[in-house]
Amino acid sequence: MQYTKGEWEVTAGEKYVHEPNNLGLEARSGEIIPAEVLANSRLIAAAPDLFDALKKAEGYFDRMNGAYGDDGHLCIFCQSRKYDGHGIIHDDDCIISLSRKALAKAEGAK
Repeated sequence: MQYTKGEWEVTAGEKYVHEPNNLGLEARSGEIIPAEVLANSRLIAAAPDLFDALKKAEGYFDRMNGAYGDDGHLCIFCQSRKYDGHGIIHDDDCIISLSRKALAKAEGAK
């Protein structure tokens, strides 16, 4: 997935989010209270870093399960023993399921 990397920052009254090449986004207030606009701006600014960190963590989760989960097909995170012949079927609230859903959403999957 290709996206604008860089040090995104919150500026101009803490409702604009900019990256080094001056590409910007505005968190509009509308019906949202100012504290929520600031929180949204900070979340948008952190999104590229969060994406990269979660992508790395997902690989770690898979390696950990590969190292420890193969014996009896047990997920070390959600303790699921469900297996479909291709891999462990994780519980919906398992960190692996949640990570995969978040990454798929960021990459445009429905």
